[in-house]
Amino acid sequence: ASLNAIGEVLAAAGEDRNALDYFLRASESLKDGRAAPDAPPDLAARILLSIGRTLLRRGEAENAAGYLELALEEADRTDNPVIESLSSVSLATVAKLRGDLPAALRCLDRALAASGRCAQPQVHVEVLLARAEHRADAGEYGEAVATLGTEPLDPAFIGE
Repeated sequence: ASLNAIGEVLAAAGEDRNALDYFLRASESLKDGRAAPDAPPDLAARILLSIGRTLLRRGEAENAAGYLELALEEADRTDNPVIESLSSVSLATVAKLRGDLPAALRCLDRALAASGRCAQPQVHVEVLLARAEHRADAGEYGEAVATLGTEPLDPAFIGE
């Protein structure tokens, strides 16, 4: 768990390369059965999400996808809506980079459903913003505005 924590600090400081090294070492520790007995049950999901998001920030979307999918599986297994939401948002970004906006929107719908079960409102806000951005990228401006829960703009202004 401490390797993952060091990685999180490094990632927050913008040191993605160093953070990735710590996340990968933390993942190897789990695989080797060297996790602390008091490690949280969702530690694997957290580490996999951290690896995936770091790779995504580094522009390695295809490598990130595998880790994010594993994080999503672990989130399901441990019933962690925060990891489910954040993994789904990141997978939506991967889908968008692949040019698959329908898949991105499906990921965001899943993220939105999971974020509704989160006790952390910032996760829900992150999901809503990502969903609005992806809707706008798909040319669905009315849906983007509706996602944010605001009043629709004049259709002439948004081009509908």
